[in-house]
Amino acid sequence: MKLTNAAALTAVLIGLAGTGAEAQTTFGAPPPSRGFISANGIFQATGSSFTDRFDFQEFVEKGTIETEFEAKPAIGLDGSVGIRVWRNIGLGAGITTYAPGSRNDGGGTVTARIPHPLQFNQHREVSGEAGLRRKETAIHASLLYFVPSRSKLQTIIGAGASYFQAEQSFVNDVLYDHEYPFDTATFRGVDLDNESASGVGFNAMVDVGWRFSRSFGAGAVVRYTQGKLPFTPGDREVKVDVGGVQAGLGIRVIF
Repeated sequence: MKLTNAAALTAVLIGLAGTGAEAQTTFGAPPPSRGFISANGIFQATGSSFTDRFDFQEFVEKGTIETEFEAKPAIGLDGSVGIRVWRNIGLGAGITTYAPGSRNDGGGTVTARIPHPLQFNQHREVSGEAGLRRKETAIHASLLYFVPSRSKLQTIIGAGASYFQAEQSFVNDVLYDHEYPFDTATFRGVDLDNESASGVGFNAMVDVGWRFSRSFGAGAVVRYTQGKLPFTPGDREVKVDVGGVQAGLGIRVIF
């Protein structure tokens, strides 16, 4: 899935670069620019997922809890700045943040196999909504290529490293009810453990802007980011993929 996303983004970059080149002879030459500042609202269409499975001890017997979580698509914010440093080559920096699921609208499912208090090897299975939440912030550093153009259309391609900081909740325990003779149990909820982690990944992006005047314009950005962060809920380590494909629209300040 990750390779497919990267291949699709590469195709988009090539196509948009070609569009910028074809437009060179259509419009008059704009004033020269050294760089840009952009502010965008973004939509993260793809999210990451993980499975967390661990054992627990109850009624002198071992039980298991397994959680599955997939981050929901969400709206976020993106800001970038880029400047030419040599011919069409430049350097850029940016920041994106998004939170798939609010405090009262989490995701994921949990399944627990709970030992029987009176009989060995007679586990009761319960399952329900986990209500897990995710928040991601990423800082990007990129090498940029300003596609040559004599039109009002400005296309910029970039790639580089990203620093991710994420908050993720994990199921710490499953709450349940049972009554004598305890042959069944009823799911009541979960006890959550909120964790944070950080780490380095990578990004690739294309930014296409249209200049309305010498200093202002509007544009669109497509960015693919990827990273893997080690969380430590309880006494275990869970490695979680972060990032995904983001697309956004916003304003451009050109200088």
